[in-house]
Order: sequence, then C-alpha cells, then structure tokens
Amino acid sequence: MHVADEYCFLWLNLGLTSMNKAEWASWVQAIGSLIALGLTLHLACSGQRQQQNAATRAALLFACRLDLAVNRMLQATAWQVKT
Repeated sequence: MHVADEYCFLWLNLGLTSMNKAEWASWVQAIGSLIALGLTLHLACSGQRQQQNAATRAALLFACRLDLAVNRMLQATAWQVKT
C-alpha cells in the first residue's frame, strides 16, 4: 500500500497540516473560484457605475446646451429674464 505524499505547514498552526496533493489542489481551486467571483462582481459594478456617470454627464451637457440656446433666443428677441 502506497501512502500519498503529505505537505505540512506546521508553522501556520491553522489545522491545515498534513494534506495530500489532491486536498491542497481542491483548496486552491476553491479559493481561486472565490477570487474570480469577487473580481467578476467588482468589474460588473464598476461598469454599471461608469454607465451611470456617463448618463449623468450627458444629462448635464444637454441641460447646459438647452440653457445656452434659451438665453440666446431671449437675447435675440430682446427679452430679458429677471433673476
């Protein structure tokens, strides 16, 4: 009977000592999956935030241009807006 090689990290004292290659591979895969999921969520949220910022900038630009157009029209017709 062949005993699988074991890899120990005794200095960590986390109870994760003496796991074989398959167990370590499983843990590394699980942790990598969690990191990938977190990164995916972060990228999705930042993309949505960028879209919101772009929509806000477009709305502000439209409002500024509309204000400019109305002021030019009022000046052309000699009307003045009292503020």
